[in-house]
Amino acid sequence: MRDLTDLIDRTNAGYSPRYTQAALDRMMFVGDPVADRAVAALHERNYDRAADKLGAVRALAAEGDPAARGFVEAVSRPPDWLDRKAVAAGQNVMLGFVALSRLSLMHSLFSGGVFARATLVTRATGRLGANPATRISETGAFIGAILQPGGLDKDALGHETTLRVRLLHASIRAWLKRLPDFSRDFVGEPIDQTMLAMTLSLFSYLNLRSFARLGVRFSEGENEA
Repeated sequence: MRDLTDLIDRTNAGYSPRYTQAALDRMMFVGDPVADRAVAALHERNYDRAADKLGAVRALAAEGDPAARGFVEAVSRPPDWLDRKAVAAGQNVMLGFVALSRLSLMHSLFSGGVFARATLVTRATGRLGANPATRISETGAFIGAILQPGGLDKDALGHETTLRVRLLHASIRAWLKRLPDFSRDFVGEPIDQTMLAMTLSLFSYLNLRSFARLGVRFSEGENEA
């Protein structure tokens, strides 16, 4: 495993009281423990993106498996920090600019390619290289589902898809860590918390920046949403 100092150019890094260097370095080694334990309980031999992992985890939970039950119970209740009014406001803003959203979100998607650790994961799964149109279409469908009014409510399509993505990522993490060549060259957990934070930034801050460059001006409240 390579050393962090060989991977990160600290001169290009910016930190804050909340996101300190030490905190971000720790987050590189944290995946999604609840989902990771649930996927481990499936005893998958290979990464299979087409498998119904959510259905399999729910079936295991019904049989009493503790890891599967832990996941099902954890996702059955909303997190304490959830602000439903802010979610609804954000959905309304994006749905008001559907045509421009396609262009701005496309920029967000491809901008992820500048993050070396993320591209190692994407390249290993072959999702963008082998069939980029399908990957982009799936990402667009996912975004569309979570933007629908109530899309993130329990049992809604956006919520269900989010759970499937969490389990898919857990399966990818488990599979990649079994590959000797990948483990030798990679630092931290595949699809770790910093990667997920980076993805949120791509589809929030960078998306808003793209809107601004396209001439759209949002109010302060809309930007917050």
